[in-house]
Amino acid sequence: MEKAASHTIWEGRKVVEAARKYKRVIQVGMQTRSAPYGRSALEAIRAEKFGKVHLVRVYNMLGERRRLVIGPDEPPPEGLNWDMWLGPAPRRPYNPAYLRRLHWDLDGGSLTGDTLHQLDLARWVVGKGYPQWVQHAGGKYAFAGDDSEQPDTRVITYEYGDMTLTVEHTEWTPYMKKISPEVRDGKDLPEWYPFIGTKIEIYGTGGMMVLGRVGGGWQIYGPNGEKGPWDKYPHTQMQLDHVGNFISSLRTREKPCADIEDGHISAALCHMGSISYRCGNRKLIFDAVNQTFGGDTAANQYLRRTDRAPWIIPEKI
Repeated sequence: MEKAASHTIWEGRKVVEAARKYKRVIQVGMQTRSAPYGRSALEAIRAEKFGKVHLVRVYNMLGERRRLVIGPDEPPPEGLNWDMWLGPAPRRPYNPAYLRRLHWDLDGGSLTGDTLHQLDLARWVVGKGYPQWVQHAGGKYAFAGDDSEQPDTRVITYEYGDMTLTVEHTEWTPYMKKISPEVRDGKDLPEWYPFIGTKIEIYGTGGMMVLGRVGGGWQIYGPNGEKGPWDKYPHTQMQLDHVGNFISSLRTREKPCADIEDGHISAALCHMGSISYRCGNRKLIFDAVNQTFGGDTAANQYLRRTDRAPWIIPEKI
């Protein structure tokens, strides 16, 4: 499956239930889980190579968005089955503006489409699942007044009791960049500062780790800023390894390295942040067992959507 694994938390949970009931192998496209440097980062953290970790900051600061203005509806272009493209989303006339995926009933935006890569990697290496609570801050600032529905500025806080994880996400900072393809497939680490916008900072009591997705590698820094251990692995080989892991799982029936349940959890964290925003940037307490926000009816209304026939997910799998 492409990431994100779901459009809503309820939908993701149903996919996991179906996979387990029918004993299906489902791997999600969170490819950095196939990079050996992801595993070595995990091992360094678990071994407390730079102390106990109590703060993780996930960045996706880019400048790829532009203002959205919805013009007149049009006939769908030849070759596009618009009804199929919409799938379970509510029926609406074709408009090229909707292909930008900035409306809630169509997509989770670049939070689920891009930031999820870093968020999943961070969650994996520090060994965390569902948070105790989540709170979104931010809004539509750079693109205020346009026809999009989703915020362009996000700071999302996830609380885990002994650790806080934040996501810092912007869509109007063109000077912040993804790691270049040449560096991803090269032998050297990126120059993390000041303009890499897709990094993860993991703070321990004795130092910190800077970690990058899809070929970025990692570097540990000591308490005086000295460089310590590091690891890296080429992006292209990582992609091939991800495919190989899926094929191996088909043969062995073992869970793949990016199993659907992990895909669901990481997507759910993104959905939680957006739900907090849609509830006025409120703090939301999450019930991981029942996968609801308890008695918070305002938040719970966003746990699922009303699917459109014939794309109906049954209540009982």
